[in-house]
Amino acid sequence: MFDSIAIDISAFIAAVYALSPVAVRISFDFAAHCNSAQIALDELPDEAATLFRSRIPQIQGLGFELIGCFDCGRLASETHSYTAYFCNHRTNDFANVSALVWPKKTASYIEFPTRFTNGTALETNTNGVLPLTPAIPSTRVFSVPGNPGSPAAF
Repeated sequence: MFDSIAIDISAFIAAVYALSPVAVRISFDFAAHCNSAQIALDELPDEAATLFRSRIPQIQGLGFELIGCFDCGRLASETHSYTAYFCNHRTNDFANVSALVWPKKTASYIEFPTRFTNGTALETNTNGVLPLTPAIPSTRVFSVPGNPGSPAAF
């Protein structure tokens, strides 16, 4: 009798051990889809549209022209990413405002990447997170202080 209980318990533990990776994979939703598609400012969710509308005049005041807004898709479960992209045709510099929208909050940052003819690059942003890539001697990244989600950060 005790032999059958021990076999049943062992079989149950083996089944849990074997099936747990499947259960974990099914429960996580990491289906990142980043197929950028241009979208009109009026078609953006209210949170992203309000954020972009507050930034557009500020960046245009620096000589940049709005190229368009882009829907960058779902990068993680319950999130959606949007970008407003700008170009200064006189200096051939670019800028972008990126917003990540999820049910409880909207976060954003501004980035100004500049490439020089000698191969060096300067990236200035309001992102408080250090770059994920290894340091590249020809690229300098500077983060300016401020709350990236706040309209007064820039």
